[in-house]
Amino acid sequence: MDETRMDETEVLNRPEDAGVGGGPKPGGKTPKVVVRPRDKAQRDILAAVAKARETGAVSPELSDGDVAGIVTPVIDALYDAYEEDGTAPTRDAFAERCVSEDVGNVVLTMGSDPFVARRPGRRAVAAICAGCALALAVACGGVALSLSPGGDPSGGEAEGAPGAAVADGGVDTEAVEEAAEEASRAESAAQTGQDGGSVTSTGGAASPSGGSTSSSSGSSSSISSAGSTGGSSSTSSSSSGSGSSSSSSATHTHNWVAQTTTVHHDAVYKTVHHDATYTTVHHDAVTEDRTICNNCGADITGNVDAHMKANILNGCGSYSIKTVVVQAAWDEQVLASAAWDEQVLVSAAWDETVTTGYKCSECGATK
Repeated sequence: MDETRMDETEVLNRPEDAGVGGGPKPGGKTPKVVVRPRDKAQRDILAAVAKARETGAVSPELSDGDVAGIVTPVIDALYDAYEEDGTAPTRDAFAERCVSEDVGNVVLTMGSDPFVARRPGRRAVAAICAGCALALAVACGGVALSLSPGGDPSGGEAEGAPGAAVADGGVDTEAVEEAAEEASRAESAAQTGQDGGSVTSTGGAASPSGGSTSSSSGSSSSISSAGSTGGSSSTSSSSSGSGSSSSSSATHTHNWVAQTTTVHHDAVYKTVHHDATYTTVHHDAVTEDRTICNNCGADITGNVDAHMKANILNGCGSYSIKTVVVQAAWDEQVLASAAWDEQVLVSAAWDETVTTGYKCSECGATK
């Protein structure tokens, strides 16, 4: 980096109150250091953090909303303090207040201080001068065309002539500032790439070995002014558009696409036990006819004569036939079906889609 540039993070007070380092330079002159607008500082910090997320310096899981929620409160606090007591915002102050150490480190290591307005270098001044000269040439051409036989003799511009779009009030200072910042970025990039090759900024090429810088393709604004005596001023600020497109291309928003896999689940069964079943079979009582001695009551079935001869003297001389129950009636349990177990379906087999992670469809990053 150019050693003649001041360390922009050293500015602690308003530029109108103190010089760099807290005191005026030798000779009593106070260097003019301008604090950048709040929205521009915030824009550059958000762009730097977005780029750091892509390289892994900051967790890619932080969304744009998360980053804005971290950066915005710190920016507001620093600029509120600047407006209240003149304490200029610095990168160190941002890092101390920031709740995320990674985001604070990104701001500390940014190529240029986001809080201090960039002073145009020699190349930037040359680009602006070239743009002004080109604008003046275009304006003169428009005037010459209007005075030609085919032009408007009243002094107005012919339809379709260069410089037809004009703005009253002279040069657009904001566009000039934007052009200066853009050219300053190109100069910083050229200083960084001195060890090899050339660095091409938005529309212009910068080479450390004496290459040329193109100011008419977007590196600087084309500003034309025809004076205050009835002339017109035309401002073409193509660098502003180039800067915004460059910022938008540097800030990449991940498009997370879910990555899935299919998990198969088998059918689920439960066992239902069925007991054995029986039927009841009834058996009637079993009876037999028996010969019973009328005297002693003995069962003399098949032995009547012998009993009578042996016991005639005891009074056993007669008998009778009686029906006797040999086996009482009874019920029998007969097996109808044996016990068995049944597998009953609880839930059928099914496939489940499970999310395993996310992948950016544009850059391939995963989380």
